[in-house]
Order: sequence, then C-alpha cells, then structure tokens
Amino acid sequence: ELLEDDEALANVDGVIICTAHAAHAAMGSKFLAAGKHVLMEKPMTVDVAEARELARKASESGLAFMVNNTANYRAQCLEARRLVEAGELGDVHHVLCVMYSPLKFLFDDPANDGWVKPSGTMVGNGFGWGQSSHAIAWPLFVGGLDVKEVTAITHHSETSGADITDAALIRCCSASGQECSITFSGGCSWPGNEHGDEATGKHLCLIHI
Repeated sequence: ELLEDDEALANVDGVIICTAHAAHAAMGSKFLAAGKHVLMEKPMTVDVAEARELARKASESGLAFMVNNTANYRAQCLEARRLVEAGELGDVHHVLCVMYSPLKFLFDDPANDGWVKPSGTMVGNGFGWGQSSHAIAWPLFVGGLDVKEVTAITHHSETSGADITDAALIRCCSASGQECSITFSGGCSWPGNEHGDEATGKHLCLIHI
C-alpha cells in the first residue's frame, strides 16, 4: 500500500521489512528502487540467488541496507570487531560458535506456522532460520569473514517438522586472505522458556587463547 501511495512514500526515508520470509526479496527490491533505506528482518531472503541479487541492488543504490542480526549492532560486538581489525587478537584461524536457546515451545509446535513451516522457495524452517542465523552472523561480522563452503546437518522435530538442532562446519576467508573455519552447534532444547515469566538469559563471551 505504501508503494502505491506517492504522497505517503515521499514522507518516508526508510522502511523496516518484517513480512513473511518469502516476500523479503521482492519488497526489498521495490523499496530500494523507490530510493528508500531498508532494515530487513532476517532471514534476508529465502534463496541464495535472491540474496545475491538483492545485495547487488543494495550496493548499487548507495542506500543503507541492513539485515536485522541485532547482536551485530551492539557495543560489545563493535568492540570485538575493532580488536580483530586492529590485529590485537592476531589472525583468526578458527571460531567455535555455540548457541542453545530455551525455545522448544516455539519450534516444536506445529501451530507456529511462521517459525516451523517453509514459505516460498525455503528449504525447511526452524531453529536454523530463526536463531542460528543470528549466531553465525556474529563471527562473520566480527571477523570480517567471507563464507566459501558450508557443510551442515539438522535434526527435525517429529511434531512440527522444523529443525530443532543444527550443526555446521563453515570454511571462510578473511579480508587478508587468511583461511578460517567456524564450527557451529545450536538448538532449542535448552531447559526453560526465553519468553516466560522467569526468562532464561543468554551469555556471550570472546575468548582469546
């Protein structure tokens, strides 16, 4: 509706796109073409080719285009990136990344369509799309890493069909050409309820050995 309302569109500098996953690529392209900055909810798109095309359009537009991997914009994350860029931690050779969240109530329930059922050209849905994307985006941003190859395996809920545990080995390359690997393990089987009355918190640490 906003794209069809020229008057309203003229009064908008940017948009937040948090529609169904399958609509992200088309909506993002349209608003970039209209000259608007975009904050895109993750996942950026549901298809690798779509993501690359949208990234190209965003780069050529000169506009701000950000994916809502929220942890990447926190002060601690920016400080970690600064340490890596300054060489204070040396070259990044390997990253061990672990994320377990008390979210089984969300991904094990078939009624939560947006979290457990694929849309558009998505291959599956679940913890990988909803949570692992945050955890993996963090070391990629902090280390300035470019992904070259991914080997992954998931375990799916017998109730909802969504993936509830994920494991991956990711081969990357740094801006300086240094090869690096990321070992990732994650799942939603951690006891508790992240959004319950007594929420279970998260802890993030950067360890230099």
